[in-house]
Amino acid sequence: MTQAHEYQLLAVEHPTRGESLNVGLLLWADGLPRVFSATSAQRLAALDPNLPRIPVVAALLDGSLQDSLRAALQQRPDEPAARQALLGLMLRPIVALPPAHVFAADAGQLADRIEQILDFYVRRPALQVKAAPGKTRRASRLHVE
Repeated sequence: MTQAHEYQLLAVEHPTRGESLNVGLLLWADGLPRVFSATSAQRLAALDPNLPRIPVVAALLDGSLQDSLRAALQQRPDEPAARQALLGLMLRPIVALPPAHVFAADAGQLADRIEQILDFYVRRPALQVKAAPGKTRRASRLHVE
């Protein structure tokens, strides 16, 4: 039977540079999260060398984050807002990106659909934007020649 599944992308943000890296997927099932990680310590270290050493990030990498989240969220009320607030506090510096997205799949299609989402949003190589060749001028009113 086809069911609707709600998910959010997980990202790690660099606190000072404003850059972020998608690291996984948070799938909500029966009010509890299922975490699918699709990153490596090397990718995280490229964003910030200290990220893989942070306990919650290390738990994401070794697969133990889902158990910790489920244990904490099972003790909370069924209010979605309270669960989202608790989730936000527990995951720092990992962020569950809003808004939540929904897809339809049956039990046999679920794993394939999750892999497609991870391939498209998380495993995809980062875009590299190259500067235009030649001398550039600043487009600022504060620039004095």
